[in-house]
Amino acid sequence: LGLLSYLYLSAINLFYTNTPVVHRDTGDYVYSLNIPIAGYKNTFISFYQSTVEPTLTYSRDASYFKVDTKDCTLIEKHETVVPAIVNASALHAFENPNAEPRIMLLLRFNKKIDRSVWSRTQA
Repeated sequence: LGLLSYLYLSAINLFYTNTPVVHRDTGDYVYSLNIPIAGYKNTFISFYQSTVEPTLTYSRDASYFKVDTKDCTLIEKHETVVPAIVNASALHAFENPNAEPRIMLLLRFNKKIDRSVWSRTQA
């Protein structure tokens, strides 16, 4: 399939908090293949629209473009129990109401990849 030639970075993500942060990712990628590993039941990803321009924000281990939840409209929400291709350039937030962390393998693909690659993987 040639997906490895598009791989930008990979990471193991441990997500503890139940305070959703609506954001758009930074970096030289658009799509992320998010693969649940552990603690993923009853955890969610939501996608939003906003008329407010996101603000570049820095945390201890990442940077992202943040928008206050009050300035957003929820478009859709999905439980993160199966692998999914996420458009990380769209406004989104994660939610984990559980006591244990949600652990995901993230495979980020560079901007040269296009949606036709994903349709070939389903053939």
